[in-house]
Amino acid sequence: MCCCLRGIREPAEGQIAHLDRDRTNADIDNLVFLCLPCHTLYDTKGNHVQGDTPGEVRHYRHQLYRVLQFDHVEWTITIRADRTHYDKVKQAVDDAHATLRNSCIDVTVRESPVV
Repeated sequence: MCCCLRGIREPAEGQIAHLDRDRTNADIDNLVFLCLPCHTLYDTKGNHVQGDTPGEVRHYRHQLYRVLQFDHVEWTITIRADRTHYDKVKQAVDDAHATLRNSCIDVTVRESPVV
């Protein structure tokens, strides 16, 4: 948030904040790095009414990702299966591939035998 709100671009000590303020919710969209002062301000009870909303902090996070040229995420998944399960696994991979193509920029599936 500091980068986007105050133009601060130097490294800062900070913590991972939970946007919904629920420490058990580790969903990646619920997490954001905040410098210590911003994290304290965000978690202050009085700030819940007059401060930044989770949506606003998410917006600042996306702005920061753009500044850092880190506005995309990439996953690598390796699946090894016995040939006896090939048809079942292949169908699951094809289904996942079709689902991911609807919401991702690039989805690549490669199949190769394991020697």
